[in-house]
Amino acid sequence: MSDFHVETGYLRGQPVIKLQRKRQLSSIPIIGQKTQVNAYIISMDQLHYWSEDHNATFEEHLYRVGQQIMTVLELGKPNIRKLAEIAYAIQTRFDDLIKMPPLDPTRKTVGQAKVTAAGETFEHDITKKVDDGYKQYRN
Repeated sequence: MSDFHVETGYLRGQPVIKLQRKRQLSSIPIIGQKTQVNAYIISMDQLHYWSEDHNATFEEHLYRVGQQIMTVLELGKPNIRKLAEIAYAIQTRFDDLIKMPPLDPTRKTVGQAKVTAAGETFEHDITKKVDDGYKQYRN
């Protein structure tokens, strides 16, 4: 059983794979207590690095980035079993990530403006940037 879990979601409107350390029941914070949660994000444009078929330097990438992931998630010293587990977890999410529908635009219309200048009238939407943090994908 792995020490981390993997899910797909959106970050700044883009589909991503998120790896996060599993938390023990004793480490779950008390309500109102703030804690930092470490996660490692893999975006769509990074997928080819995790493919043995499309990356000639797959082993080097796995070793280098796998160590970074293990450090960020505090999973202990890297070893072949853990690195292979990380690569497998990421690779099994490829199809999920590719099939994710586009996220709604990161801007929403909050009003409209009508401006008249030099005898011409222009209408424009007033938009506001919406939360662009991480959102878990649930199909």
